[in-house]
Amino acid sequence: IAVDRDLGRGFISATDPGSVTIFDLKTLAVIGKVPVGADPNAILLDRKTRRVFTIDRGSKQVTAIDPRTGKVVGKVENLGGRTEHAASDDAGALFVNLQDRNTLLKIDTQALKVVATWPLAPASEQPSSMDMDRVHERVFIGCRSGAMAVVDGTTGRIVTTQPIGKGVDATEFDAGRGLVYFSSGADGTMAVFHED
Repeated sequence: IAVDRDLGRGFISATDPGSVTIFDLKTLAVIGKVPVGADPNAILLDRKTRRVFTIDRGSKQVTAIDPRTGKVVGKVENLGGRTEHAASDDAGALFVNLQDRNTLLKIDTQALKVVATWPLAPASEQPSSMDMDRVHERVFIGCRSGAMAVVDGTTGRIVTTQPIGKGVDATEFDAGRGLVYFSSGADGTMAVFHED
């Protein structure tokens, strides 16, 4: 789910085979439904462009929606790998994992094009979940292989890696506490790191 509090709207991605349901935050009434690519696994609001983005792993693309009109404004297609999770720096960049390619993409949210492709292997493989520290341009990636990676969002340099549980599927960064959480389903663990 993505939430635009300024508009009073919420956006839910669904695999049916691929759509976004727009609803009113106060009444929960459905406003509309927008077709996107197949199997949208992630959805988020980019505050710079005021667009809602879906990461469509079935179609291997990213779809951009105007939250006011509910219309698709563009796509980044033919990404060549299984797209998984994403994070926006709210300053014009969208970071997207290609899980089967062990790769991180940096996408321009206005121009809707890939501006950088960074390898994550062999330090980290099967990148899945993601969040970021927008102030320090650090992308936190949970990898299903059992490692986390911290990537510099400006250069693509891997700052550090650390072991976590296998099968990670959620990553959250708490900016107030400087803590990063990685929830792993294969072994039922949560790893917590402090960002120094």
